[in-house]
Amino acid sequence: MNPKLIIACASLSALLPGTSIAVPTIYSYVGTPYTPFWNGITIPGAYTNSMRLTGSITLKEAIAPDSHISTRGHRPEVLAFSFNDGRVEHTKANAPSFAQFILLTNASGGIEHWNILIRRYIDPWTAVLSTYGNCDPGFWCDDVELSPEDGRRGDRAYTVLKGSWTVTPVPEPSTYALFLAGIAIVAVAARLRSRRLPTC
Repeated sequence: MNPKLIIACASLSALLPGTSIAVPTIYSYVGTPYTPFWNGITIPGAYTNSMRLTGSITLKEAIAPDSHISTRGHRPEVLAFSFNDGRVEHTKANAPSFAQFILLTNASGGIEHWNILIRRYIDPWTAVLSTYGNCDPGFWCDDVELSPEDGRRGDRAYTVLKGSWTVTPVPEPSTYALFLAGIAIVAVAARLRSRRLPTC
């Protein structure tokens, strides 16, 4: 068999379903609007019932179905994350003092249960957010807080209903390049082969 065709087939087979190529994957979260909330008098701004927790985490590769990952925000498998409580945005770039992600998947690879906790110091305040996917009725699912470092009561908001997740694979540029290279090699090999065929 033509060596070029072998290389092309290998390149294309790497992109076929069922292969084990690591593809960066974005897990995006949308919470429900805050239900109970209160606002102190020491911090500018306020939480309202039109706000909600939203965010995403980009992992180096997708979590396998019926599996889980437990990781911290600074680890290499976490390529990026960004969570916004309506007033404060927490990202990997602004270096929270603590960021923990526990994500459990169902049989189709979607997020079924989760436990996320992020804490960041914004002098002179402390911003904390947490979200739980196994919250029982009557307990908080999303919980966000912005409080002064001197211990006075700050601002806080909750939800009593779980939010939802979506999963989006993000092929890397090298994956597209490999795919196009494979197609080009197959085309060239087919043209060379056709030129060698005897004509009637």
